[in-house]
Amino acid sequence: MPAKPEYRRLQRQPRNVVRVVAALPSQVVAAVDSWGAPAGLPSRTAAIAELLSRGLASVAEDQRKAG
Repeated sequence: MPAKPEYRRLQRQPRNVVRVVAALPSQVVAAVDSWGAPAGLPSRTAAIAELLSRGLASVAEDQRKAG
């Protein structure tokens, strides 16, 4: 098994956050880690939030184009 990528750690957590707990398959978590840490994100949470944000933006763009 390859070594888990290391995330940079945040100093402080923003005040406007809502905690969400999700159970994910280990393969999904590994894929998030393989993408997030090398991308320079500070944590797994930040990586998941970034992926969600990008996905939601993509869906919104698709809906806008569909009219």
